[in-house]
Amino acid sequence: GRLGMKVDTKGDFTMTGNYEIRRGEYTFTFQNIINKRFQIQPNSRITWTGDPYGALLDVTAAYRQYTSLSPLLPASSTSADQSRRYPVDLVIKLNGDLGSPAISYDLDVKEYPASSDFRQAVTAFKSRIQSNDQELTRQVSSVLIFNQLLPEGTNLFDQNQVNSGVA
Repeated sequence: GRLGMKVDTKGDFTMTGNYEIRRGEYTFTFQNIINKRFQIQPNSRITWTGDPYGALLDVTAAYRQYTSLSPLLPASSTSADQSRRYPVDLVIKLNGDLGSPAISYDLDVKEYPASSDFRQAVTAFKSRIQSNDQELTRQVSSVLIFNQLLPEGTNLFDQNQVNSGVA
């Protein structure tokens, strides 16, 4: 990055410029119970326009979880690939003021079989989480807490639906 720093005779300090982050980690912590290491994505940046504490964030980080996609498939599906785990990225975006950035989340199913069952299920899932903030929050929470996705309409803490193999 290129940063300009100025200190005048009165002790006033200003910073200007961009700091581009090529790689790094962001540790997401919740109540000292959940700790997940997110990898900061290239082209993330911090921008200063004067006040060193008033920097602007534009940071994207991802946490990869390998999970079964079977909760997304119709109950009638008999695909042999249901038990296999596929990479799903939990993406966190920090934008805005350094002191109180806007935080948003997304889920990105990275790989899955090319069968029509999987393609339709993943497309429907992506559409559902993009158009329904509650569903996105429910799925993000499930990946963070239980390391798995949930079938549509399932309550996050419904013990009959959540696998007992929490990792």
